[in-house]
Amino acid sequence: MRSSRANRVNSGSSSSCGGRSHGLHQTHRPRRAPSSLPYTSEAGRGAGGADTPRPVTSSSLRARPLLPLLLLLLLLLSLAASSAGTVVPPLLEILARHTGDCSVLTFSNEDAAPWLRDLNGRQFSSMNFQFESELGAGQLPAPPPNTNYYAEVLRLPCLTHVFWGNISSLIGRTLRAVEEQKTVVIRREYFLLHDTTGAPAADLFGPLRDRPNVAVISERADGTAHVTVRCLYCDAGGPRLQRAGHWSPEQGLQLLRPLFADQFADFHGHRLTCSVLPFVPFVDYEETEDGRLIPQPSIDFNALQVMAAKWNFTYGIKKPSDLSWGVQRPNGSWTGIMGELAEDSETDFTLVLTMLHKRVATIRFTRIYAIDTFVFVTGLAQPIPQWLSIFRPFRMTLWIVTIVSVLLAGMAAFGFTRFHPLPERRFTISLSILNTYGAMCENAQSRVPSHSTAAKTFLGWWWLYCIIILTAYKSSLVAMMTVPSLSENINTLEALAESSFSWGLSDGFGSDFTLFQTSPVSIYQQLFAKMQFHNTSVSFRKLLNERYAYISWKSNLDTVIAERYSDQRGQPLVHMSRETFSPENYGWGFRPSAPYVHKFDSLMQQLVEAGLITKWEHDTRERRASLGRDRRPASRGPDPTRFVAISVYHLQGAFMLLSAGFAAGLVALLTEVLVHRARSKAARWRWQRLAARRRAALAWRSAPPRTTSGE
Repeated sequence: MRSSRANRVNSGSSSSCGGRSHGLHQTHRPRRAPSSLPYTSEAGRGAGGADTPRPVTSSSLRARPLLPLLLLLLLLLSLAASSAGTVVPPLLEILARHTGDCSVLTFSNEDAAPWLRDLNGRQFSSMNFQFESELGAGQLPAPPPNTNYYAEVLRLPCLTHVFWGNISSLIGRTLRAVEEQKTVVIRREYFLLHDTTGAPAADLFGPLRDRPNVAVISERADGTAHVTVRCLYCDAGGPRLQRAGHWSPEQGLQLLRPLFADQFADFHGHRLTCSVLPFVPFVDYEETEDGRLIPQPSIDFNALQVMAAKWNFTYGIKKPSDLSWGVQRPNGSWTGIMGELAEDSETDFTLVLTMLHKRVATIRFTRIYAIDTFVFVTGLAQPIPQWLSIFRPFRMTLWIVTIVSVLLAGMAAFGFTRFHPLPERRFTISLSILNTYGAMCENAQSRVPSHSTAAKTFLGWWWLYCIIILTAYKSSLVAMMTVPSLSENINTLEALAESSFSWGLSDGFGSDFTLFQTSPVSIYQQLFAKMQFHNTSVSFRKLLNERYAYISWKSNLDTVIAERYSDQRGQPLVHMSRETFSPENYGWGFRPSAPYVHKFDSLMQQLVEAGLITKWEHDTRERRASLGRDRRPASRGPDPTRFVAISVYHLQGAFMLLSAGFAAGLVALLTEVLVHRARSKAARWRWQRLAARRRAALAWRSAPPRTTSGE
């Protein structure tokens, strides 16, 4: 067991990295308890790298008088090693006193054997890499054989990076390679730099940009060393180098100020750049004629003002160049706000942004502070034509059943009278159907069968049936005439896809576009195939004048409707679907290298717990509604509490029935006239033909007989 562990702890190899060869010395030294076995040096290893146990013999017991001499020799060797390089003691002291229990990841391009022996002897958990040439971009050497420690060390919550040697040729690409292989955000990171080429300390901070917790150890010719740190925002919001301490062999490390102070407790007026798009109630601003954006009270701007006041920073807001939230291109790059943040350019952060999986893997986010869902809005259902009010009390199926029952009842009454032992010939089938229809219309029947008891019994039950049907009809008819009925609204995506409506999204190309473009759900794919893209104003104009549905976030639509598309009583002039879908999380997005995300994250958590996010959302919606109150149109429709007098408008169905009756009577009259004329003409033609035949017959009879010439 000890032999296999030694092989993993210390190994050396040479491999190829991106076409550049480098010699690699890797040491994985796990932390151990003080009671664990001491580290075995190179001299005490076997050929395979394992410890070679030595048996206890009598000769070793006789060698004990030489033990004091061996101890003295080891002491002299340790003193010589300590005086060989002045950088080792301050590094070890900083690691022991200021980086706590963080794991150590060291990179060097010089001989690291003394440093590694001293580091391992002090029981630090470390992994060490030594290079003979410059590291290839985006590449790191392979970890020790049969271990995944390198992958795991980049998942730790605390990590110290030590760079030793020619820093200018080592730190830049190494740092990028480390960042590319991180799987989680490391909450605490420290950077200790020592350049053996004597480069100015100011030049060594450049590759680290605005990373905090950086210390540079500069060796001096007299054997001492200076420790330099950088205050990121002390120089009127800009960086300033500060002498943090001095090290000498006699006095050790003497600090003049805290080595790793909180860099973000005070930004000293540092200016952050924020890229935003309007998205009420989270982001609201006004744009002046000269293009300046003036923040208005809203959820995110209220939170940003609290943070700016607490940490003493300023901010400027701007719109993205392409006025979009950002989608990923086929080559992996991003557009819009996401593109500005992913490129780590001048934009430091953005406000409300949906936390999609690909976005989270590209930039950094704060904690979730709001959850929202998608809905769609359409125009209000249009009133059904008033003349249909006389038909609305019954559904179509009930109307069909009622009409069929009238016909069957008429034929039944005809059968009861015709097939009686004493049939009454006056009751024809048409008269019987007309009598049953009259009973349905509350018309008293003047002629009732006198002989058939069966017919009388049936008609009695028929009249009772008619009373019930008429009572149900008349009780609903008044309400249908006075209260307008509306067509049914669309409330689901499936119903929207099957309707004659068209639909669309915002032209901001944000998470809504990504949802419908990339989702494997069939209904999303079906809708995306016919999707239109317009801004909010155009979309609402279309849905008010056309059969159009606008799909967007519920919180945003609630605020827009409350301000612009409600009547004086606050009733919406558009319809919002009851079905919500695809809930998503909101957070603030930051460029990948932003070191202060944890500060924003912690304060955002406090704002959520205090209920301020919910309060600001309500206040923003009320403020926007009050601003649009004077521009709202008059109340739609009559007041339902006011008495409604029935007018010609309400009874237009009855007048249309009367007109239909006149038209039907006129058509029947014309039909009868035409039929009568046709019959008269046919009868006259037959009479004339018969008369002609008679005249021909009489003429033949009265004609003298013909004589022949032979007589």
